[in-house]
Amino acid sequence: MEKGLNKLVELAKRFTGVDVAYFAKGGFWMGMLQAWIMLTGTLLSILFARLLPKVEFGQYQLIVSVFATMSIAALPGLNSAIMQEVVKGHDQSVLRAISFRIKTSLLGSLGLLGVAAFFWFTRKDVLFSSVFVLASIVFPFTTMISAIASFFNAKQKFSSSFWYQAVDRTILFGCLICAIFLHIPVVWIGGTYIVAIAASNILLYLIFRVKNPVKGGEGEVIRKGKQLTLVLWGVKLLMHADRLLLGYILGMTKLAVYTISLLIPDAIDTMLNTLNSVAFAKLSKTDKKTLWGKVGRPWLLIVGFGGVAIGYVLLPWLIPLVFGQQYVDSVRPAQVYVLIIPALFLFRLCSSWLLAQGRNKRYALYLNGYHAAAIIALAGTAILTHNITAVVASRVITMYAFAFFTIFRLRHN
Repeated sequence: MEKGLNKLVELAKRFTGVDVAYFAKGGFWMGMLQAWIMLTGTLLSILFARLLPKVEFGQYQLIVSVFATMSIAALPGLNSAIMQEVVKGHDQSVLRAISFRIKTSLLGSLGLLGVAAFFWFTRKDVLFSSVFVLASIVFPFTTMISAIASFFNAKQKFSSSFWYQAVDRTILFGCLICAIFLHIPVVWIGGTYIVAIAASNILLYLIFRVKNPVKGGEGEVIRKGKQLTLVLWGVKLLMHADRLLLGYILGMTKLAVYTISLLIPDAIDTMLNTLNSVAFAKLSKTDKKTLWGKVGRPWLLIVGFGGVAIGYVLLPWLIPLVFGQQYVDSVRPAQVYVLIIPALFLFRLCSSWLLAQGRNKRYALYLNGYHAAAIIALAGTAILTHNITAVVASRVITMYAFAFFTIFRLRHN
């Protein structure tokens, strides 16, 4: 049996040119994590779509997007810096990064207080203001899990990374399920989301400290984290700006339609993108010639475009079945958005290679450029057309343009 499996792995390696054994080991755990995130996220979206009006679902998305946008204050570049330092044996970098991140997150707390003040003085909305005040209090304690996961991924301890993130997700999922079935106002469901994240992060950080006494130096994790955050500030600010802009320009109902349109294609993309996290240690030792040799293999194109074709055909059946007939207007934009997956996968793979090689400035240049262009195209299209399908199409076109540009630049530089 074992000999048969070894022969199968060797055959797959020869056919694909990929270290199948390595990716099977890491990809299993990361795939399990993404499957759990996808399952819980889909179940929550189904409940929101079927139990709440579109306007309330849009309000929930607005709260989550504002909270996520403030993550720029937590220096998200520290996650990549941790991986770069831990690969070199600087294990203490994870603790130093978490400690420093808690301090800088106080700026995010001030930002959330500003949002609370906006809702209080402009709309006299006590509920929204109260939720953002609560968010400002717990915000510094909501980003520790991502640092811990980066530590384990760099160590190639993918099972540990899985368990920490899966437990974190399960706590959040359980709290939101309870909030939904208790029929509390949707604004406070958003508050539950925020408090659950903070409680889970604190609990799992304490477990990490007890079970994983880390050794080694800190390296240059803070300097690199600042550098990566500085050059990636656009990515983090723009990543959730689409929902903020669409909620303002098109209203909460169309924001809900947009959110549902992206759910299933994003789930497919997330599963494919799992390979990038697993591949980080390998990419750090891969030269450009080897990278292009693997990217250009026919089987990768066949799998990518085959998945897109299947998703395109199934979406008109899946969306009404899963989310209800009230979201049938999400079908066409979802079909358009699924076309983005091959380009997005290649773009992220190239970006991950740049990061693994320590080419942080170029990595940031391409990512910032794409997100800025995508947001400008999205906002302009929304203002001119007020049509969700056109808005989604603008994102797809922008992604293909940047994917081809990135590949061209890397091949000729």
